[in-house]
Amino acid sequence: MYTVAQVRRGTSNSPVYGRSGIQEYWILDVQERCLYVFRQPQPTGYGEQQVLAKPDRIASLAFPEGAIAIRDFLRSDKRR
Repeated sequence: MYTVAQVRRGTSNSPVYGRSGIQEYWILDVQERCLYVFRQPQPTGYGEQQVLAKPDRIASLAFPEGAIAIRDFLRSDKRR
């Protein structure tokens, strides 16, 4: 497994995923409107942590050519 991504619903599982060797873990925090990115797995969690906002872009380590704008994750559904 290359990447785990989740919509934030409380506590983070990053120590578990890091110990398991998952290369990167993303948490989309829709309330804070940001994406938390964890990389470089270690026995205690992750060595690298980033917080990205709407103007930023991210690409998975496994698929670096597929960059995605954070704003695309955070779009609100205008139909509601």
